[in-house]
Amino acid sequence: MSERDPANKTWRDQQLIARYGKALRYPLCKAALDLWEAGHLVTVAVDAIREWKRNRNEAALLTQQFREAGKPKQAEQAAALLRRYDEVFKEDDAVKWIQSLREMIAWVEARFARESVAALRVGNFAAFKALEQAWKRWEFGSKSDDRKLGMLEALRIEALDEAEDKGGIVERWVEAASGAFRALNDPAWPKLSARDLHNYLVAAKSFKRDTKHLDVQLRQVRRLAGKLGYKLQPGKRGGRPKGSRNWRIER
Repeated sequence: MSERDPANKTWRDQQLIARYGKALRYPLCKAALDLWEAGHLVTVAVDAIREWKRNRNEAALLTQQFREAGKPKQAEQAAALLRRYDEVFKEDDAVKWIQSLREMIAWVEARFARESVAALRVGNFAAFKALEQAWKRWEFGSKSDDRKLGMLEALRIEALDEAEDKGGIVERWVEAASGAFRALNDPAWPKLSARDLHNYLVAAKSFKRDTKHLDVQLRQVRRLAGKLGYKLQPGKRGGRPKGSRNWRIER
C-alpha cells in the first residue's frame, strides 16, 4: 500500500489528512503533529499551574494582611477563596501533572525519532519535505476539507449509535476508544449509502439542500467516499438516516 492509497487507512488517518492536508499521510508527519500537540498541551498546562499559584499566593497574602489589620470579615472571605483554590488544585497535583506531561513528551519524542530513522533508512525524503507543509498547517492553519470531515463524523456517529444499540453504553465506550483506529474499508463500519451521507452533509451545512442539483451532489459524495476508501452501500433512502439519534452534526 502506498502512502497515497486510501485503502486500509484508518478513520483517524483520514481525519488528520482532511484537517491538516496531504502531508499527514506520512507517518513521520503524524508523529510530528503528536509532538507539536503535546508541546502545546505542556505550555497550556504550565501556564494554568502558574496562574493557579499566583492566585493562591495572592489569596494567602490577603488573608494574612486582613488578619493583621484586624478585619475578620475580609480575612474570612479571603480565607474562603484560598480554601477554594486548594480544593480545586493542590501542590502535589501540580507535581504529578508535570511528571505525567514529561512522560508523554518523552514518548512522543521517541516516536518521532523512530519515524525519522525509518524514513531515512528507506530514503523517504518526501516525508521530510512534507514536514514543512504540515508545520505551516499546524502553526498558521488553513481551510480544512469540511465535506470529508463531515462524512467521517457521520460514520463515527453512526458507529457509536450502532454499538450502543447492540451492547449498551459499554459497547459505545469501546467503540469510542478503538473505532477511530479501524480501517475505513473494514466491514464493521455502518452501511451507509450516498443519500445517507448527503443527508448528514446537508445537516452540517457542507451542502445546500438543492433538489434541482441533487444528482450532482450525490456524485460528489460518491467521489469523496472513494477518496476516503469507504465503500458506499447501494440504494437510496430519503429523510433521516435510519437508526441515527445524533444526525444533526454540530459545526
